Amino acid sequence: MPDQRIQYTEELVGAGHPTKADTLNRLVLVEHNPDGTHDGAAAQSFRVERSTAQSISANTATKVIFDVAVFNNGTLWDGTNSRLVAPASGVYLVTASLSLIAAGDNSGRQKRLFLYKNGTSVYSVRADDIGGYSNGPSAAVLMSLNSNDYIEVYALFSNTGTIEATCFSAARLV
Repeated sequence: MPDQRIQYTEELVGAGHPTKADTLNRLVLVEHNPDGTHDGAAAQSFRVERSTAQSISANTATKVIFDVAVFNNGTLWDGTNSRLVAPASGVYLVTASLSLIAAGDNSGRQKRLFLYKNGTSVYSVRADDIGGYSNGPSAAVLMSLNSNDYIEVYALFSNTGTIEATCFSAARLV
């Protein structure tokens, strides 16, 4: 990749101005061609959510099914299998958050969010309810993925309840 630093002698002009190189946008996450146009291969991203509550059994890791694509730029999101599938090797920013609601009292409940890579848990985060205050786990992780690796979101709750207000997103950075 050529040197992408902005030189002090260059004028700052955004993409879409073919008469000058795109110096302003060189350092953002979207790759640019030398003429300033966007390189679509590096701009892939998605954000998905659940539209309804999903049941979860106590102390059982449950795959979260996302059924609403808020946006889907590129080929990262596999809606049929509810997972991210890496179209190319690279570094991806993966984020997820859960709200787990107990069937009864929320006090003292343990909640966990897992990211599974190719069917194996590779990352987890825990959130506990304290004194009836309900909080949910969330994660933002940089992951190195190979072509066709896939990432799925799982939830674990110490009580029977529902998975609600969830989101899952990812973007290919490089």
